[in-house]
Amino acid sequence: MFAWWVLMRFVFIQCELGGDKFRKCPLKAHLCASALVLFYLSRERQQALVRRSLRSATFSRQPPTGPAAPTLNNAEIMTNFLSLVCILLLAAFASLTCAQQRKEITIEQLAEGVLALNKDLKDNSNRLERHEFRERHLGEHLKKSIASLDKLLKQQQNSIDILRSSVSGIITTLNQREERDRVQMQDLKNILDDVRAEIKKGGESNAPNEELRQIRERLEQLSVNEGAGAGETNDLVTAAKILQEAAQKLFSGETKFEEHNSASQTLLETLKSEVDRLKDIKAKSEYEAEDETTLGMVLEAVEAAQKMITESKSNQTTSPDVSVLKDEILAANDAVAEKIVKHIDEAQKNTDRELVGVSALLTDVKNDTAKSVRSLKNLEKVAVQTADRVEESRKTIDLSGQQSLYEIRKNVKANIEYMNETIRESFEQMSALILANQTKTVQNMSSHLEHEISQVWRQIGIMYSQLTQSVSTLDKLQNQTETYVNGSLTTMGSMSGKVGQLRGTMTEVDGNLNYLLGKIALVTREFNMIKRELGVALDQARSDFAKLHTAAEGKQPILDPIDDNLVSKK
Repeated sequence: MFAWWVLMRFVFIQCELGGDKFRKCPLKAHLCASALVLFYLSRERQQALVRRSLRSATFSRQPPTGPAAPTLNNAEIMTNFLSLVCILLLAAFASLTCAQQRKEITIEQLAEGVLALNKDLKDNSNRLERHEFRERHLGEHLKKSIASLDKLLKQQQNSIDILRSSVSGIITTLNQREERDRVQMQDLKNILDDVRAEIKKGGESNAPNEELRQIRERLEQLSVNEGAGAGETNDLVTAAKILQEAAQKLFSGETKFEEHNSASQTLLETLKSEVDRLKDIKAKSEYEAEDETTLGMVLEAVEAAQKMITESKSNQTTSPDVSVLKDEILAANDAVAEKIVKHIDEAQKNTDRELVGVSALLTDVKNDTAKSVRSLKNLEKVAVQTADRVEESRKTIDLSGQQSLYEIRKNVKANIEYMNETIRESFEQMSALILANQTKTVQNMSSHLEHEISQVWRQIGIMYSQLTQSVSTLDKLQNQTETYVNGSLTTMGSMSGKVGQLRGTMTEVDGNLNYLLGKIALVTREFNMIKRELGVALDQARSDFAKLHTAAEGKQPILDPIDDNLVSKK
């Protein structure tokens, strides 16, 4: 970089100092343009390295572990290669022009060519960078899409597994319920067949049915223990009581056949209602245990009825009313069996409908999975097409670079000797011109510096004279200041003596004032004494004058003589 900078500065000096000589030689213009382009390319390379490091830090998923050395990508390598090719082509073109045509090339034309070349290089570099950025962005987008699709497929797989487990559980539950219903229906059919056979055989007995009583007691105990199935148990107890009453009436022979018919009809209706209730309860999965308990109770009641009829078959007499009773019982049993079979068919249909819904849900999941797979295939095709286009662009650029390099080598081999001689002469001329120009510049600079330095010394002399005057002025000012300060100190000393004298005088005055105050106090005290004595004397004189006045008016002699020394004595 320093070498290119020195070369650029050298060319600029030649441009400024060469004048017409530089304009007449196209090779100098070529060297100037080459230096500028190479300096620009070196700077662009550094900026490209910085941009690439920033992009790698921005688009990388993991943070950089350490200071990585900057490397060039394909776009930057191709940019530098094309720049070198263009510079060599420019050099060959300038050399051929100087050797063959010797036409004058202006600086403006070279500047336009360099600007056009710079613009083309920038366009190619920007195009390659945009292409690389699009490729990187597409790769990131494909990665994110594939990751999201993988996550979606995993979620769908989890949903499918859950659906499969749910469907398998439903199928298992339905199979168990179907098997249990089938077993119960088979038992019920067997019991009804036995009841039908026993009714056809007929019989009568006068003995009480102990088993029906036991069944009733058992049902009553169940009705006490079971709170949830109290209604069904009470109905079964009622049915058992009705069965017991009908059997007692049938076995005792005390009632008529119409009563037997009504009791049997009531028993069949009760059994029918219980079977219908079992069928309704059976449709609800949450009451399966209660259904089994109720169905077991009914089966026990039917078995007890079968045993009762079996015990009474030896003594039963046949009659037209009994035949009618048998037919009604058979018809009721057939109706109950048909309803139970119908209920089982409906349950099977509901199961089939649920299976159809589950299969439709599985079909939708399968279609969504197929759509996701097709989207992935389309993305893969786009990525492959982009990679093919990038590969074609790279091959085209490589081929163009190889062709340009071959042409440049051919031209350089053809004109290498002439170029070397021309360059050597140009450098010699430039060296001589630089030395002459530098010598002249140094001389001019020396004369200019001498003139400027003389002006500086003149200004320094003026400043020295001004400083000398300022020093004398400062000395005078200092002397005046010292004189004034000394006079002030003398005056202060005399004032200090006078103040001392004043202090002494004030002390004496203070003593005199104290003495005067003492004297004034004595005078005051004596004056008070005099005033008091004068008051007494005046009182005495007043009394004496009163006495004299009294004596003068009454012409009475004065008894007491007047003492003249009274005042002095006192």
